[in-house]
Amino acid sequence: MLFSFSFLLAPLLLGAASRVQAVPPANLSSSALLFSDALQQSPLSFPPPSSHLRNLPDLNDASIEELQDGLRSSLFTSEELILAYRKRADSVSQLQSIIEFNPHAVEQARDRDFVRERAREEGGSTEVDLGTMWGLPVLIKDNIVQADPEINSTAGSFSLVGSLSRRSATLVKKLEEAGAVILGRTNMDVFANCGGDPALRNSTSFIDLSWGWSPRGGQTLSPFNEWGNVCGSSGGAGVAAFLSLAPLNFGTQTGWSIECPSHRNGIVGLRPTSGLTSRAGIFPLGPLRDTPGPMVKSVREAAIALSVISGPDPLDAATSQQPSQLPSYLYGLDEYSLVGKRIGVLREGFLNSSATSEVAFEALAATIKTLRDAGAEIVDPFPYNFTAWTEWTENEGAEAGKVIWERTEREATDDFLSSLLYSPHARNVESLRDFIVSNLQESPMGHEACGQLFTTLSNVSLSTPVNETYFPLVYSAMERFSPEKVMDELNITAVTGLFHPARGLKGGGKVAAMTAAFNLPGLTLPAGWWGEGENVGRRSEEEYVYPLENMPFGVSFVARRWDEHTLLKVGRAYEIAVGGPQVWREEGWKRIRKGVEVASGWD
Repeated sequence: MLFSFSFLLAPLLLGAASRVQAVPPANLSSSALLFSDALQQSPLSFPPPSSHLRNLPDLNDASIEELQDGLRSSLFTSEELILAYRKRADSVSQLQSIIEFNPHAVEQARDRDFVRERAREEGGSTEVDLGTMWGLPVLIKDNIVQADPEINSTAGSFSLVGSLSRRSATLVKKLEEAGAVILGRTNMDVFANCGGDPALRNSTSFIDLSWGWSPRGGQTLSPFNEWGNVCGSSGGAGVAAFLSLAPLNFGTQTGWSIECPSHRNGIVGLRPTSGLTSRAGIFPLGPLRDTPGPMVKSVREAAIALSVISGPDPLDAATSQQPSQLPSYLYGLDEYSLVGKRIGVLREGFLNSSATSEVAFEALAATIKTLRDAGAEIVDPFPYNFTAWTEWTENEGAEAGKVIWERTEREATDDFLSSLLYSPHARNVESLRDFIVSNLQESPMGHEACGQLFTTLSNVSLSTPVNETYFPLVYSAMERFSPEKVMDELNITAVTGLFHPARGLKGGGKVAAMTAAFNLPGLTLPAGWWGEGENVGRRSEEEYVYPLENMPFGVSFVARRWDEHTLLKVGRAYEIAVGGPQVWREEGWKRIRKGVEVASGWD
């Protein structure tokens, strides 16, 4: 069975992919082909730098606040910033991290500049504060809707090319209201789930790029290792965030789709509690666990982003469950936030694995020492029995989990498709299934998985009542197995662990599994780098190799539901204790592989 309760509540073991270029299916309508022309946009022409540009920040590592200071002080304009970041993106287009650019970005940046100039004139001051986001370029994942007939919002699939939504995603609206400019859309695993047909992988070397592939965007490639796995489904956002193709990037997560690409790309990724940020206008995968979140260069930037996108939304009922008053996420982000805090270390399930590398043991020891030196009290190990939860989902809870996921996903997908003003290929699950099954070009590497996904959903009857015992069964089990109970009993502030210490993709990921299964907020930060020869991922002839040499890996922190503020404070204190985000970024830039050269943007 492809879908199980563990699929709903644990990491999504998404399928594999190969290096495939985006080629539209031959039978796409002419109108849809016009929209797909956006894939082949020619680079913008760049005017010479303005004479007033001076003391320009290095865009490789410029922070949101540094850029905003430059805009506020007239060192450069939003238009010039958009052009600079677009030039950076064009210089590494071979990595295929961006699927489409916003054709209105420059015009929208000029609008932001006009408003800023008018505010200066009216206020009689050269420096005007319009907010942290005003005039900054942002990249969003391709499953986040923009209601614009000249922009495709497709979740990586040709089946949604040419469709038009009635409204943009709430996340997009909040960003635009804050003055941000959507620069473009990042590549992703098609529909955030369909990966590849194992029979079509590299059967000789068994090297598996795995996630980060879509029909529209092709295969997103790692800037660190030609055959490195960027992870998914927000792999394009992960690559774009490290290479600083925009100061802000947003992904989405159901299983580990923010945390894993963050770990594989040396960045900071925040998975908020599902319901803290609106999912309205985002193509669904697991309605009970879907959540958008920031993928950025530092914890402070994650807090800035969360401050903008969090809050209630009448279009998403889950947001009604959040606390009535949200904190200021930037308050108290300092080096003292770990003092006196009890931090649990999650070891169960992977650090005893034969696949675990010595590099991982050393990194975990270094993480614990850093936390302790910063004033934290370490509880090691965190006594949580994750195996008991996994066994329950695979046995007693398997049928309930399967039915709940299929029913909620069918309803959410139909609702999303029926809300579109226009869609030439997909108006409901059945027509979406038919398009995919009849177009091998739609998913040459993931045809079987995508076809099975939507065939499964199309067979779900919406008229048949769900067994009335299923939801209580699942929710009572979640209470019984909740890590929060152990945290409360031991007065633990947060739980930490290496995101994926195993050499291969198996044997790890329990920290992200915890956030997905129990809807807890998770924060991933850089922790280390795989060394020379760390390319062993196969423990048998049937398993695939996941090349890791020169790739980053991350450490994750988990807090209680709705307690993102504490999570961010813990993460920021840890980040400061290791020397700040610049430590990891300086090392990362040294490790960029040959052939990947990012333009400065200003030249």
